[in-house]
Amino acid sequence: MRRLAIVEYVMSAGGLERVLRGLAGAFLEIPEARDWEITFLLARYNSAYHRCEWPAGLTGPNLRVEWLGDGSATSRFVDPLARGQGLWGLPFSKPGGFLLARLARSSGPEAWRAWLGDPRALIARASARFDLLCFPYPVALGVPDVAVPMVTTPQDFNFKHLLAETDPWRRREETVTRAWLARSARILLTTESVREELRRFYPEFAEKAGVVRLGVDVRSGSPDPASLESFRQARGLPSEFVLMTGWVMEHKNQLTLIDALVRLRQRGRSIPVVFVGPNALHLREPREMGFPEGYAGRVRAALREARFEHGRDFHVLGFVSDEEVRNLQALATVFVLPSLYEGFGLPSLEALHAGCPTIVSSIPPLEEQNRLLGGVLRSFDPHDPAALADQIAWVLGHPDEARAEARRAGDRVTEVYDWRKTARAYLSHFEDVIEGRPISRP
Repeated sequence: MRRLAIVEYVMSAGGLERVLRGLAGAFLEIPEARDWEITFLLARYNSAYHRCEWPAGLTGPNLRVEWLGDGSATSRFVDPLARGQGLWGLPFSKPGGFLLARLARSSGPEAWRAWLGDPRALIARASARFDLLCFPYPVALGVPDVAVPMVTTPQDFNFKHLLAETDPWRRREETVTRAWLARSARILLTTESVREELRRFYPEFAEKAGVVRLGVDVRSGSPDPASLESFRQARGLPSEFVLMTGWVMEHKNQLTLIDALVRLRQRGRSIPVVFVGPNALHLREPREMGFPEGYAGRVRAALREARFEHGRDFHVLGFVSDEEVRNLQALATVFVLPSLYEGFGLPSLEALHAGCPTIVSSIPPLEEQNRLLGGVLRSFDPHDPAALADQIAWVLGHPDEARAEARRAGDRVTEVYDWRKTARAYLSHFEDVIEGRPISRP
């Protein structure tokens, strides 16, 4: 039996957590996975500083979960500090604890770093138990010293687009990314668009790159109307609203959505917006002392300038569960993904699967998504808030037609973006790597 570890040391909140669960669910379903012993090696805290848990139904005889940083009492104490938890929840302890824990785990022999819960050291130590390691999100960490083959899935190359060439963080990301690509036996991208970026930015690694599209979870089913109404009332949501999910970051482009809603209001048509995301609460209140405001502060200022009132013109729910995301998608009048840059675009697919009218920006990965779905998505130039206002206005003026479009697109989503197809493709690539076979070309 082949031994596979899927390693996620960042646990990017929201989308990547759903990716891991979708992949695990598919491994439990498909017969091809029965010849594999699969272990998920995961960070205990996600990038939104929430403790991660794993659904009980997503384990099996040949699939289990291990938590990086849970190995010793010392690492269980240090790991929360390194993940921004602070001491006993005291806000002022979070920045200092974060820096001290990261510094303590970044130097010294491997045994010392592993004792303190350093992910790189823990991965290196665990690697001897496996035939292959797969990294779904290889960023912000030096390549661990392992002796087995590695498969990586860079989700995107956003630092190439979003950071100035002189930015120290971009130079660091460049160094780390190039090291991961060089060490990878195979590089699996989620869209043709990202593979084209790999060819453009790192042509020397293009020959070992392939595309495996992600899936959409179709097992959960649709929420019943009574539970949806109960959820709406509990959350204080209006009967109509625009939904936007994800991190409040510059490339997510919340400012353009706000501009579009202001333009709609000037036309005499107001609709509130619901923001959901790991750091969305900072649209209502500043960040804790010691952490920079960044783009979220600019969006909060734009809401104030537009005289948007919380609870009337906009609602902020912060980080919510997968079930709550599905409820919001079912309730929303329209879902908007106005991003300036994406690697894949899972939220728009999930919204369509829920039957929610969806508007996306006309960037390459989302245009690719639209082509695969048969050209049914409504799109706009992400630099043109007036065009977004027009698209939202159309949905508001044609609710039945918009819902019918979304349902047709949702049916297509389940055909194209099937987690079982994804899992089979991954296992096929993994087997090729273990057997030393080259990547097949179309």
